Order: sequence, then C-alpha cells, then structure tokens
Amino acid sequence: MTATEAEQMLSHIACTGNRNEGNNAHACGEAGGQCVTLRDGFYPLSFGMIIIGAFLGWHFSRILPELEAMPIHKWRAKVK
Repeated sequence: MTATEAEQMLSHIACTGNRNEGNNAHACGEAGGQCVTLRDGFYPLSFGMIIIGAFLGWHFSRILPELEAMPIHKWRAKVK
C-alpha cells in the first residue's frame, strides 16, 4: 500500500446535490452534483507516521549503543 492509497482510504468525500453517488467523485460530477471533501486523510496519515517514527527512533536509540560497543572484527564479513 502506498501513502497515496492510505490517504485516500482515510479521506471521506460526499456528493452534494440531489444525487448521492457515494465516494466516486467522477460519477458525482456526471450526475450534476459537486464533490466535497469532508475529511482529508493527510492529517491522520501524518499523525500515524509520526507515531511510527517516534517508536522506531526510540527502538534504535536502545540498539545503537550496543552495536557501537561491538569490536570491529564482528562487523566484518567472513570469507568462507
């Protein structure tokens, strides 16, 4: 799933006018209505990504000191 697809899933649009065409903006316009965005998915998606980033930052801040303390020979690839 891409960020654009996630944003579209979190967005909510409505068709104004006499016809209710659901979440299809193209069909709404053809039916004589106007598509109105009631809730944009950008802000919930951004909030979720900030939470995930904070968790990853916290997780890696615990792991990195252990990795930095390892001797250099453990970082090298072994030739078989």
